Amino acid sequence: MPALEVLALILPQSCAFTSGLYYRLMRFGIDIAQERMDFADLIERTKRSEELGFDAVWGFDHFMPLTGEGPGNCFEGMTALAGLSAVTTTVRLGLLVTGVTHRHPSILASQAVTIDHASHGRFNLGLGCAWHGDEHYKLGIEFPTTPQRFDRLEDALEILLRLFTGEEVSYEGHHFHIDSARLRPTPVQQPHPPIWIGGPGPHRTLPLAARYADAWHAYGSPAQLRSLGGILDGLAEGCGRDPRSILHASSLSINEHPAVVQKNVVAMRDAGIDYLVCSWPVLGLKRVEQFAAEEMPRLVGLAAGRDHIFSPVGAWFGARDHSKHRENLVVASGSLRRKGGSRMNVPWVESPFFEREFGERKERLTPQQRESATRFHEDGYLEMRGLVPHELCDRVREQVLPLWDDEAKQRGRVADGWKRGAEATRELAVLEPVQEMLRTLYDRRPIPFQTLTFQHGTQQRGHTDFIHFNSFPARFMCGIWVALEDVDHENGPLFYYPGSHRLSQVDIFDLGILSDESWNRRYQAYEDFEEELMEQLGFKAVEFHAKKGDALIWSSNIVHGGMPVLRDGSTRWSQVTHVLFDDCIYYQPHSSDVPLGELTLLDITDMNTLESVPHRYYGHALTTVRLENGRSRVFMEDPRYPDISTLQRELADTKAQFADTKAQLASTDTRLKSIQGSRSWRVTKPLRRLTNRTRSFW
Repeated sequence: MPALEVLALILPQSCAFTSGLYYRLMRFGIDIAQERMDFADLIERTKRSEELGFDAVWGFDHFMPLTGEGPGNCFEGMTALAGLSAVTTTVRLGLLVTGVTHRHPSILASQAVTIDHASHGRFNLGLGCAWHGDEHYKLGIEFPTTPQRFDRLEDALEILLRLFTGEEVSYEGHHFHIDSARLRPTPVQQPHPPIWIGGPGPHRTLPLAARYADAWHAYGSPAQLRSLGGILDGLAEGCGRDPRSILHASSLSINEHPAVVQKNVVAMRDAGIDYLVCSWPVLGLKRVEQFAAEEMPRLVGLAAGRDHIFSPVGAWFGARDHSKHRENLVVASGSLRRKGGSRMNVPWVESPFFEREFGERKERLTPQQRESATRFHEDGYLEMRGLVPHELCDRVREQVLPLWDDEAKQRGRVADGWKRGAEATRELAVLEPVQEMLRTLYDRRPIPFQTLTFQHGTQQRGHTDFIHFNSFPARFMCGIWVALEDVDHENGPLFYYPGSHRLSQVDIFDLGILSDESWNRRYQAYEDFEEELMEQLGFKAVEFHAKKGDALIWSSNIVHGGMPVLRDGSTRWSQVTHVLFDDCIYYQPHSSDVPLGELTLLDITDMNTLESVPHRYYGHALTTVRLENGRSRVFMEDPRYPDISTLQRELADTKAQFADTKAQLASTDTRLKSIQGSRSWRVTKPLRRLTNRTRSFW
């Protein structure tokens, strides 16, 4: 299997990060807005943003405050970044964006190289054509016409990229020129710091971004950004560039309720945005801390708006020895952090940083555990031979056999026999040696929640358990298969594709199928895809020939199935236990619409305790809102805002009170009509008699 052909699939969706690989992680920066504060406050704001895990801190390139009334402090952007680089170690630094009228390009190039060295390769170079005419006039800075400013921006881009080479450069442009110029040293990030170009203009900004930008930032609605992003992609292709080499970015307000923020992030993601710069909120640092601690980890779990290729490598890792630098990075809260930051929120045995994770745990693991973890990391499964006593295997079969009714025969299995009196199925599911191994592999408490007992080989096509069960964070799910009798090539053994667990998880929506379509169409299309993928990538199936009592633990994302039954009348007694892990959101992917934030949540019972397991995330309790289509939306409970479940209960109470009042009104109306009818009869009858008498008199 050609390595480069599949590297983009091998890492989890949230963390492919080498040049030429797809990058699938939504990232967040923070705008520190260096106005109306002391420099000490600016340092504190920046350092706290770094601690919270933001990818970058961004300032602006202005000389007077943009907000508030009257005069106030405002620190010059480039020199402020140079100072901040000395008090930070991991967060990236940039201005969104520098104005081309503020500095000669050669001066800007020298400043950029200086900050890149001072920050050890953490500088982002933002460029724009400048817009604040009043500021220019007040400070005596020339403010040319818009076409002239764009001509200067084009000149600046050419001069910057040429000076970053460290070679002697001459250039004669629309406005700027240099003669035999050379700047040393060259930038830490090679061939240059990432170029961010800001602006939405389709006539000048986007063509320049298509030619020069590593990242493009613009403000606008999701619909506007989607349209502009499509134009940029087309222009990039016209320039001979892969559109995925240009990161699409915009800005995000976090002043709103977390549920609204999440909705806005999803809309931006669906519009093709890969990166969001959070504006400093009105509520200040407390709101920033809440967003970073409670919301950003969940939002980082969203795939980015587009498959993205980072190019060049140095523009994002900031080190000449890129391979060494990559070893010192981990993914944490939406940012690439150097060693010592938070770990990636996936099972450590499925982490791309497995070698380092393994080294940190090595002394705590037994030799057998070390070997097991290594095998599981490499292959995606773990054999446990002779694990289950034959006596227990026999009891499972004996207790399940009476449950083999018409439904079980039709479905080919007995689901959750432990709920119907087959206690041995539960005893098998919670075997302590298996539980101990799962705690070692996943570093979380295992929650066995479902058993499927089979009498015959399933003959299933290749699939992953992920399509049926998944978690947020992802991959905290596995399966345990136990042979209740000997299994060979003739009676339909299990098969699996070693190493396939390292591919990206593939959901129904990845195949362009809506979750509302029929189950048969959804699942057949999914099986067709997995079969074709295994063939395309050259994976080879391996059969598991087991003896009675042998067990196999497999990753949620390993492709597996059942071989054909070749021996007529043969049985293949076996049991599968599906296991999730604590502190997660549990849902069913094939019937969910993840891009829309609509989940079919799983209601699971821990077979260890027989207690219901709540959905949690990063230790936080969650609130779910049931939708009319049967799916749910999930929100993290927020003490600053009314609890959604409380509001739901209040709404239900109000509806009930309204129904009672309506019923009382209806009853009163009926009584009133009855009374009116009775009075009418008592009054009109004597009148009719009098009328009749009168008529006879006349």
